[in-house]
Amino acid sequence: MTTAPTHAYNVRFLPSGKTAAVPAGATLRDAAALAAVPLSFPCGGEGRCLNCRVRILDGLAEISDWDRRAFSAPDIERGFRLACRLPVLDDLTVECQTEVVTDKREHGTEGVRRPVFAVRTVDLPPPTLALQKTAAERAFPGGGAAAVARDALADLARLEQEGVRRFSALCRGEAVLALGRDGRFAGIAIDIGTTTVAATLVDLATGETLAAAGALNAQASFGADVISRIKHTIDHAGGTAALARAVLATIEETIDETCRAAGLGRERIAALAMAGNPAMIHLALGLAPAGLARAPYVGVTPGGFTLTARELGLAVYGPAPVFVLPSIASNIGSDLIADLLVARIEEHEGVSVLIDLGTNAEIVAGNAKALCACSTAAGPAFEGATISCGMRAGTGAVDRVAWSEEDGLAVHAIGDVPPRGICGSGLLDLAAVLRQAGIIDPTGRLLPPAELPPGVPDGLARHIVANGKTTAFDLGGIAVTAGDIRQLQLAKGAVAAGVRTLLEHLGTTEDRVETVLLAGAFGSFVRVESARAIGLVPPGAAHVAALGNAAGRGARLALLCDEARERARSLAARITYVELAGNPVWRTHFAEAMRFPE
Repeated sequence: MTTAPTHAYNVRFLPSGKTAAVPAGATLRDAAALAAVPLSFPCGGEGRCLNCRVRILDGLAEISDWDRRAFSAPDIERGFRLACRLPVLDDLTVECQTEVVTDKREHGTEGVRRPVFAVRTVDLPPPTLALQKTAAERAFPGGGAAAVARDALADLARLEQEGVRRFSALCRGEAVLALGRDGRFAGIAIDIGTTTVAATLVDLATGETLAAAGALNAQASFGADVISRIKHTIDHAGGTAALARAVLATIEETIDETCRAAGLGRERIAALAMAGNPAMIHLALGLAPAGLARAPYVGVTPGGFTLTARELGLAVYGPAPVFVLPSIASNIGSDLIADLLVARIEEHEGVSVLIDLGTNAEIVAGNAKALCACSTAAGPAFEGATISCGMRAGTGAVDRVAWSEEDGLAVHAIGDVPPRGICGSGLLDLAAVLRQAGIIDPTGRLLPPAELPPGVPDGLARHIVANGKTTAFDLGGIAVTAGDIRQLQLAKGAVAAGVRTLLEHLGTTEDRVETVLLAGAFGSFVRVESARAIGLVPPGAAHVAALGNAAGRGARLALLCDEARERARSLAARITYVELAGNPVWRTHFAEAMRFPE
């Protein structure tokens, strides 16, 4: 009996140019995972969510029933396919959105107290018969040579061989960590999100931010949420290693981008700080996260420790210390601790609430007397993953919706192009507009034209489309359905209920909240008035503000500042974790928070 030959096909992904060779019949999802291309598979590749949309530019691609559900006939003709259902049976060139965004603007302006690192100028006298001292003893007299690290000694040997007599030393206290011709030693702060990895490159001598970059987490190929990724590590041999490679490849990508923007070699990165949810930290460290998915939901490490870049396998200065910020609980990570380093709510007498809106919502409430925290599943709707026309905040995504009698319905898509879908901030705006106009009733129902109350503006009413039992709102080629509004309602109800549960734990109520701070990938783009209008935040809070990428800024502080590292450990130890699973208080509040404000 003759065995049929096994063919391998090459898949090239644009715009990144990454490639992978896969056996015949492997899916495009498999190829994306192999190439560390962060395609999003919110349903874990089951073909349910219809969100893993790509365009085949070259090569033969089958058409599945899933493709016919997801795309119009013209789009299928143009090459659009669902990556999770497409078998690779030819060499393919695939177009997908995996852009890295680099930004040179200042992202961290918080003051640095008691800096971790210092840069000193060092003179190296030449050796003489009268001064028979080693290079380390001549450069660091008075016993300082004993504090020179082994890798710094290698730098010293190279500099002396090159005839360099004056150079810079990166020090932590008395310890000499690295040497270089100039004083350019950089550190990088990394916020590992489930959806996005953000990195900030910092000058260790001055604290100046040199560049920042963000890239989609390549682990998206294994599922949109933490649970699906942990499940992959349990169900597949080598799953932990595969997910670790994916996230480390994304980190390397952001390091490349920031170094390129700053004109700095990667070998000059001599320190790192890392924050993220517990599953992301486990996987970045190559640790199996299975314990986080089963009772009593305990992982391997809470963080708050230091390892080296060499141990992580990152291609920077090998002995560079990597400080991993501490976590709070199995599903509340060091990214929330990093947020708190910026927010400093523990320093105030008034009650504050901080909500980190990412793929999961992590919430902390309290003041100088007490702090408590919880986590609730809310992110997929906010990030467009469970919305029929949902997409990430990329080109063509509706990110803002507004209504006025003077200007009518204003719909803005990122890139000022025709809408391709809607992202979380746009959906939030739309829900606020429709609720305030009475098109969504307090129960969250999107009303058909025949049931609209008096006074609904014609400019809004004509966008409502009713087809049998289905009602939708047309935004110029994309339709937001009643089911989409329900998904948003579930997400905002979960967050609002989490806030109320924490406040009850503290013995206070929503009307006592003074400040609400929104952080995280999605929280940075939320319009405060829309958040108030749909009941996402406590209605009586005097001050509601977006913190931007607070986790990244907090990680920057931990990179540079001893005081921040001590505060991080102290906060993790003092915050009380409140479990919501099976919590009757949360269930009661959830039922109430599902309603939209009257």
